[in-house]
Amino acid sequence: MMTIIDRYVLRAFLGGYAILLGVGLTLYVLIDLFLNLDDFTAEGTLPLWTAFGYMVDYYRYNLPLFFAQLTGPMMGVSAGFALAVMLRNNEMVPLAASGMPLQRLVVPLAVGSVLLVGLSVANREILIPRIAPKIARQRDDVAGFRTRALRFARDDEGRRMTAKDLNVATGELRGLYIVEPARDNGQGDIIRADRARYDAEQEVWLLERGVRIRFEDRVQNIPISRYAFGLTPAELVLRRSSEWSGLLSFRQLDELSRRPSMPNSAQIAQTRYNRLTEPLIQWILLALSLPFFLTREPTHVLNAGGKALALAGAFFAVTFVSQELASGLWQSRLAAGLPIILFGPLAILKLMSAKT
Repeated sequence: MMTIIDRYVLRAFLGGYAILLGVGLTLYVLIDLFLNLDDFTAEGTLPLWTAFGYMVDYYRYNLPLFFAQLTGPMMGVSAGFALAVMLRNNEMVPLAASGMPLQRLVVPLAVGSVLLVGLSVANREILIPRIAPKIARQRDDVAGFRTRALRFARDDEGRRMTAKDLNVATGELRGLYIVEPARDNGQGDIIRADRARYDAEQEVWLLERGVRIRFEDRVQNIPISRYAFGLTPAELVLRRSSEWSGLLSFRQLDELSRRPSMPNSAQIAQTRYNRLTEPLIQWILLALSLPFFLTREPTHVLNAGGKALALAGAFFAVTFVSQELASGLWQSRLAAGLPIILFGPLAILKLMSAKT
C-alpha cells in the first residue's frame, strides 16, 4: 500500500518526467530541423505549405524513435530532480528523524520506472516496427516520389536486387536485375526486366519484359512475368537505411539472426543483445543517479547533481565505447553485458551504503 510520501514522490517523478520529455522532444525536433532544413526545401518548386506538411509528416513518424532515444536519460534525470527538490527543501531531515530509511524513497521511483520502461518496451517492440519504413524515409523525399538507384538489396534467401530507379510511392522498379545464389553446378540465374511493379495481394513482383538468364551448357533466355523476391518496396527503403536493424522488433531480429545468409549479421546480433539488456540499462542508470541525493546531511544540490552526472556520464561512455568496438558475435555479447557487469553492482552498493 502506497503512503502519502510514496504518492508525493511518484507524482513529482512522473510530472518531472513528462515535462522533461516534452522539452527534450521539442528541442530534438527543432535542432534536427535546423540542421536539415535544406533537405526539406531542396525541391525549390514546392509551395511553402507543402514543404511544411512534409516536415510535420516526417517528424510525427520519427517522434517514437526520438522517444526511444531519450526515455532512459530523462527517467534518470527526473528521478534525481524529484529527490533534489526534497533535498533542497530539507524534507529529508524529518523523514530520517522519524526513523524511516531514506532508501524507502526509492520504492515509488522503482514503481514509476516499471511503468515507464514498460512503455518504452512497447514503443520499441510494437509501434516502431509498424512504422519503420516511414521512419527510414529520406528528408528530401518524404512523399516518396523521387526515384533512387537501388544497389544489391539482399533478401533472406541470399538473392541480390539491383535497379536503376526505385519509386517507393508507386512501388515500381526500372532497370531491374536480380542475381540468385549459385546452384549445385556453381552457377546462379540472373533475372532481368525493364520494369517491375509490386503486387501486394499476391506478394510478387510483376515483371515487364522479364527474362531469366540461365547458364548451363549454353546460355538460355527464359521469359518470366512474376518473381517472388523476399522484400517489398517499403522493406527495400528500410534496408537502405544504415540503422534499419534498430527499427525492428526483437522477434524480427531473432528470426533474422537464425538465417545464415542474412547480410549484416554482426549488426543484427549486436542490436538483438542490446535490446535484451536495454531495460536493465535504464534501471541501472536510474539507480546510479539516486544515492547522491539520499542523505540527511546538509549537501548542496548542485554538488550532488554534479556527482550523479559524472557517474552517469562514465556509464554512458563505457556503454558507447563497448558497442562501437564490438565486431563479432562474442564481442556483441560482451558489449551488451559489460556496462551491467561494471556498474550494476556499483549501483546496488551505493544505494545500500547511502548514509541515512
